[in-house]
Amino acid sequence: MKRAGALGISWTKEQQEELSQRLRSLKGKWILTHNDASEIRRLYRDYSVERVIVPKVAPNSKETEGLRDYYDHLIITNSIVSS
Repeated sequence: MKRAGALGISWTKEQQEELSQRLRSLKGKWILTHNDASEIRRLYRDYSVERVIVPKVAPNSKETEGLRDYYDHLIITNSIVSS
């Protein structure tokens, strides 16, 4: 059984590959965010991939002062994003 992700959604390798192929076929600009994983980095190695660290917020912020942990996330795009 495949474990569900942080949002209760679990994608198969085949679904991730299909998403990657569909994004490659788009003519316009696109941006995708995803949990950092080697398979995702492989699928999008030809695109701009930026790793960001995102805080996880605890449900009861009074007890934990709002912060529980951090996780790595990827911002992937087929165009250069300027800040």
